[in-house]
Amino acid sequence: MPAPGAAPVLTPAHFRPELYATLISPSSPAPASAFLALVRHARALPATPGQADSQRELSGAGRAEFQLQLARLEAMRFGCDKLWTSPWRRARETSQMLGGVCKREPEDHEGLCSDPSSPEGIELIAQASEQALASRVVLVGHQPWLAQIARGLGVLDVRDIECGEVIWLQRRPVRGWVTAARLYPG
Repeated sequence: MPAPGAAPVLTPAHFRPELYATLISPSSPAPASAFLALVRHARALPATPGQADSQRELSGAGRAEFQLQLARLEAMRFGCDKLWTSPWRRARETSQMLGGVCKREPEDHEGLCSDPSSPEGIELIAQASEQALASRVVLVGHQPWLAQIARGLGVLDVRDIECGEVIWLQRRPVRGWVTAARLYPG
């Protein structure tokens, strides 16, 4: 049992074997397996009067909780080939923290801060699902849009995504996209 506040030890038993192999493999231009990961931003401060929702920053508690997620991901030697983020402040701050672990600079994508049925959302889903067939793609964004993206890909078991949660989706030849693993915060 890990000490309180310590990252738990994660083993292949926590994930499907092919996902674990992908998660711990070193970055390469052509990974043996591919995935699409959805990451909801860490907990943020409430908006102050007159503050736009897009300008809300992460709370201290949200940062601390996401640091635990990062420690878990680091223990798995997590990597990605693409790190796309909503340009909204709380998602951007979360993706910058995540970028340190996966050694990638986040790229802003407007589709991650808009309805998935909008032109930006449709374009994002098409790009992400195509890229994730051959690489490891991470999307950092907001609820309910991330869950709607998952359901739009046919992943019906993703309804709510907690702040700081990481969900891995994999493409299966017969069933389409499926949830491969979920890493809950806390």
